[in-house]
Amino acid sequence: MKIFRLKSFDEYKEHVEKNRTNYELEKEYEASVIRPGYREFTVRGISYPANQYVDFKVDYLYSDGQNINWRERLICPVTDLNNRLRSCVHILDFELSPYPESVLYITEQVTPLFQFLSRKFKNLIGSEYLGNDLRPGVVRSGIRHEDMTSLSFGNESIDHFLSF
Repeated sequence: MKIFRLKSFDEYKEHVEKNRTNYELEKEYEASVIRPGYREFTVRGISYPANQYVDFKVDYLYSDGQNINWRERLICPVTDLNNRLRSCVHILDFELSPYPESVLYITEQVTPLFQFLSRKFKNLIGSEYLGNDLRPGVVRSGIRHEDMTSLSFGNESIDHFLSF
């Protein structure tokens, strides 16, 4: 995965222009793997979080019905993570490099990403927003409630905050 650090809209526009050919090749590849007439199919590739080759599930969910939403619908059968979340795991590992004992807070708790990260980090804390009638930090039916505008954590108690 390539990561580009762009600091302004002008840098973004310059980046797009410089990489236009690469982006066109990516679009051509995406078009070449689509199976006309099929609403669901697989594409072989490497899943970074699973650390293996897999047959990614592809479908038209979250799309306009004509174009596949590659960001959301290239699902790893091992981790159940979509393309966007697998790239976030990749960036988490390479850019933040948390230790297994690091304290991570993620603004979700009932998702495949939370399940995946909980196997990797023993001090993972997850939550969901359960409504404005609850105090942040309250646990209801095993789900922790937090409000990003008023978190319940003490100062410097979390090593990494993750929100997707």
